[in-house]
Amino acid sequence: MAERIAAQSGVLAVTRVGQKIPDNGQNQVQISVVGQSGSRDSDLTVSFMNVVPGFDKFFGIEMRAGRWFDPAMDVDRLGYRKLGRTGSAVISEGALRQLGFSSPEDALGTDLNLVMEGARALVKIIGIAPDIVWGEGRADPAPQLYVFEGNPEAGILYRLAAKDATAFHSWLTAFWAEMEIGSYIAGDSLEVRYQALLADERGRLHAVLGFAFISVALSLIGLYGLTANYLHKQGRELALRKLHGASTLLLTGLLSRRILTPLAGAAIVAVPIAFHFNATWLKTFSERIELGPTPFLFGVILAILAALGAVLPIMLSASRRSPILFLRSEN
Repeated sequence: MAERIAAQSGVLAVTRVGQKIPDNGQNQVQISVVGQSGSRDSDLTVSFMNVVPGFDKFFGIEMRAGRWFDPAMDVDRLGYRKLGRTGSAVISEGALRQLGFSSPEDALGTDLNLVMEGARALVKIIGIAPDIVWGEGRADPAPQLYVFEGNPEAGILYRLAAKDATAFHSWLTAFWAEMEIGSYIAGDSLEVRYQALLADERGRLHAVLGFAFISVALSLIGLYGLTANYLHKQGRELALRKLHGASTLLLTGLLSRRILTPLAGAAIVAVPIAFHFNATWLKTFSERIELGPTPFLFGVILAILAALGAVLPIMLSASRRSPILFLRSEN
């Protein structure tokens, strides 16, 4: 069946698994390090998947250490469960930490006791994979164990070009009926799913940007009002400075410093807080960007420019105003 799917037009890649993807952590086993004491001798419950060679390339998994499964070198589930031979396993970085290893290299070659469906088996760690959130609705990646399955029967995953999705699913429905398989759950290509997720993320982004725009607009209106009130109260000072020869440029610079100083102080307080919360949020992703100072510096500059754009016209008007009009308006 996997070969028939791979031969269809528009299918970019195919792989097989022993569980439904995502499994939401429903498939779990207990593992423990063989012959170790202390922090490594207690059983650890992890999520597990029976996978095939090529599963890593299908999902773009980049190994942190060691390697992925190779049929020429590794024993599959039949060998280590029914024939009593030592199997092969790949664990995630989360499982690595909870088992107490100091580094990925320290774990390679270590034997694990594996308790699955009431039976014990022995597997050797051959690789360390990154933490991945497989389950929908999960906030953090669960500790993960991947074991080599020579002929998994639970699922076939395919990556399909979006433009060929309709024709492919029509063929798959007909193929399912031809095979007289009991039931068929309509598949969804990763490409189509990614497009749906991308559309959902864009919708959330547009909503956030909309609220941000409204917040900034209301803030600038408030700043304009505060500036107008401040200039009205400082009318006498401005009139006296004008009478003593202060230029329009000098008065505008003075007013700008007084108005923007509180804004600069707010930025000094807000930037570290924003950096902390964004860095904490990014830690929930196994693959993430490095958070540098550039976005925050750009945000501060943009805020200062927006504030200047809101209050500069009224400050220029006040700087150019006749001192007589200032003094007359106080009476």
